[in-house]
Amino acid sequence: MLAQASNAALQTVREGERLARTVMEVDLADQASRMRARRTVDQFGEGGTSATRSRMLGKQLRSLAWADASSSKAMADMQRLASKVRQLGISRDRARPGLVRRLLGLPDKKKFESLSASREEIEGLVASLSGSAEVLRQNSVALDGFESDIRDEREQITKDIALADAFESALVDAVGRAKADQRMSDVVRFVENEVLYHLEQQRSALQTLNAVNQQAAMSLSILRETNDALVQNMQLVTVATRHALDVAALLQRSREVHGEGKGATDDDASADTGALQDSLNELMRALDRHEAWRTGSAARRENAFHELQSISERASCDDDYA
Repeated sequence: MLAQASNAALQTVREGERLARTVMEVDLADQASRMRARRTVDQFGEGGTSATRSRMLGKQLRSLAWADASSSKAMADMQRLASKVRQLGISRDRARPGLVRRLLGLPDKKKFESLSASREEIEGLVASLSGSAEVLRQNSVALDGFESDIRDEREQITKDIALADAFESALVDAVGRAKADQRMSDVVRFVENEVLYHLEQQRSALQTLNAVNQQAAMSLSILRETNDALVQNMQLVTVATRHALDVAALLQRSREVHGEGKGATDDDASADTGALQDSLNELMRALDRHEAWRTGSAARRENAFHELQSISERASCDDDYA
């Protein structure tokens, strides 16, 4: 590994020296030669491959950024589900099944009708969450790909900066030697005014591009991490919700088959509603875990999302200008 790094560094130095020779050997009387000397700098900065690839990556980030609406919808649906469950007045106290019995309509049929209406809304929210979860899973795949592209781009930019450094160092040394030769004064002026100055600007552009890509990598990592956590929370909540709905449906069918008050005792009702209460408690725990996560992660996720939007918009403006 060290040998490979050493060989790569040596090749960079040699390429920098080659570029410097191309510049110092310029024939100022030949316009084509002057253009070749200037073009040695074009591979760096805004006109180089790294900048072009980064602008393309910016377009990809922009498409990803707008897709984040799925996560916003998912979190809104989770909040609506939590609110709906709490509106039903569900107790977490296993020793107080009477409230759940009333909700199920054991003594009060209107409460049962209310729960039936809520069941349709809850099932709709669960279906919406399942759809959002699938979109977010696809986004996670895209995020992995974008992170890989960012890593590759940062590696390329780092190499470009190293080559620009080697080129500048070799060129400064060559200019220093040429200044002792009065016959090369015109070449020195050309190099200082039309090559070195432009090279410094391009190096600065590469360093800025590298900093932007580093920020993009950090934001992508945060977005992917929170994306995965949100999908996990949605899975826990949807499983718990479906379980609670299944238990309630079984209880409803049992009432329809046996009839209310025909041989059913308070102990029977308590056992039945206790099973439902357990499933509802598990649902509330899943919703509470999600709310605790959302409270701690929402701002972090939103900041990362807006940072990616800003990066993609800047890249788009640069691309339009180019």
